[in-house]
Amino acid sequence: MCNRPPPSNPCSIENRLKEYMEQNRKLENQMKSLRVIIRNMYQDLTELQEERDDCDDMFKKPSCPPTPCSGNCPIYDIEPPSCDKHEVPTCKKIIKDLFKKYSRLQNKFKFKEIEVMKLKCENERLREQMEKNNNNRKCFY
Repeated sequence: MCNRPPPSNPCSIENRLKEYMEQNRKLENQMKSLRVIIRNMYQDLTELQEERDDCDDMFKKPSCPPTPCSGNCPIYDIEPPSCDKHEVPTCKKIIKDLFKKYSRLQNKFKFKEIEVMKLKCENERLREQMEKNNNNRKCFY
């Protein structure tokens, strides 16, 4: 993972270390925002799943008319969103699409995590190299 040959110039090592640390910081920030997005997506999925379950329950009741209602279904205290039989597949499709999106985000997140690990590894290697090659020397910019 961290097998690039070390640069010989201590100044370039220090510069590269700064560069990697900056990249690392950016990636960690991206990961934080991805975590928030994934958490929100999961919450949306959970809510949609509950809505779909409610939808399914509504259509399982035998007293709901076999054809779509234009208004209220008399068997309900409150008006259901719709007695339209076509609503359930729509609910399922929305959930399916959200799960796909959620999966893509998870994969993107995993990829970013791998990038961060590689950068951390490279940072550590550069630090060690800097300590070996640059004990008392300073770089002047």
